[in-house]
Amino acid sequence: MDTVKAHVCQLREVLEKCDFEALVYLSSTRVYGTRPGVAEENMMIKVDPANPDHLYNVSKVMGESLAINSGRPCKVARLSNVYGDEFRSDNFLAAIIREAVEIGTVTLQTSLESAKDYIRLDQAASLLMKIATEGREHIYNVASGVNTTHAAIKESLSRLTGATVSAAPGAPTIVFPRISVRRIHDEFGHVPSNLLDDLGDLVAACQKQRKAEK
Repeated sequence: MDTVKAHVCQLREVLEKCDFEALVYLSSTRVYGTRPGVAEENMMIKVDPANPDHLYNVSKVMGESLAINSGRPCKVARLSNVYGDEFRSDNFLAAIIREAVEIGTVTLQTSLESAKDYIRLDQAASLLMKIATEGREHIYNVASGVNTTHAAIKESLSRLTGATVSAAPGAPTIVFPRISVRRIHDEFGHVPSNLLDDLGDLVAACQKQRKAEK
């Protein structure tokens, strides 16, 4: 109920009652599921309403449809996994960096072969502003266009922190499709950063934050 309220009902209130010059609805690249290949904005979205794991996807797609067909100046941004230096977050990347720095042991709940797309917070924010003010299309992927495996993160995180990083026994493998960023590159000149290049700075920021809290 909370998911649908956040993704659809509150949007409906804004569309019905608020005045605005531009609105960007924050959706997610999760709507593409785990299909193989490259996920482009114009591809058909497949969901199974009987699958409880798809409730999030269904509600996001409903929000997208409501925004686009409302007759109001709306765009949709499908965000991939956004990362920054807020390490109290329960987001996957923030949580494992925090555990590596503070505990020295990280147990992943999905296998080392799992992979997904990550985009840095400042780049995502910049793109959202451009989509709102300059965007020519209805829907935009906001992503890096590159999938990073858990194995690659494990290797870098272990080297940077000395932590032991492993996957839980029997952990499932979840590989998301590669997200196309052609649209944001062509319209806005987006050149994404690479998560593995940023991990050193993220670990240093987490270590600094931990010292400040002591």
